[in-house]
Amino acid sequence: MIILGIFIVAYGVTSTAIIRPKVTFFLTLRDVFFHPYFNTFGELFIDGEKTNGKTRFGVNATNEFAEPIALGFLGIYLLVANVLLVNLLIAIFNTSFVSIQAQSDRLWKFNRFALIYEYKYRPCLCPPFSIFEHILTFIRWIYRLCYRAHKKIPAHPEREVDDKLQLRKMQTKIVSKILDNAAMEIRIHELKVLKGH
Repeated sequence: MIILGIFIVAYGVTSTAIIRPKVTFFLTLRDVFFHPYFNTFGELFIDGEKTNGKTRFGVNATNEFAEPIALGFLGIYLLVANVLLVNLLIAIFNTSFVSIQAQSDRLWKFNRFALIYEYKYRPCLCPPFSIFEHILTFIRWIYRLCYRAHKKIPAHPEREVDDKLQLRKMQTKIVSKILDNAAMEIRIHELKVLKGH
């Protein structure tokens, strides 16, 4: 943006000096910033044909060379300004892409883990027939209780913890680490960009 501002001011000073050499200070400031800024958006401030004593820019003609030189500078300025704006847009998109790409692989792995972990504890059969799997799971649970009671194996409280609660805790830790790392990488990238300028 600073480079674009330099080109805007440079073209504004040049075109104002060529086309309107004898205007007041405040009109000069307006012409230096206002006209070049809107030129980049396609407003050329050209009235059309020359009339007696007036240029296409709508000001009094000072000499016969001023208008062709100003039109040449306008063409060069529009070319350079548009190229700079397109390059600026590409640079912004590239920065966004790099920051997203750095996290995308990690987020994909995390989501894949969460999906596999979720489907591990779901029944394999579709809902009308899943009752059989629930009955089988209940029978296994009863068998384990009876086996422990028969062999006098102490119950392990850590095995009794709900798996979903463990999954949520793990997900929270992983997501917080990912977000912390992403925020740190974005901050480091911003500092690098600021140091580069």
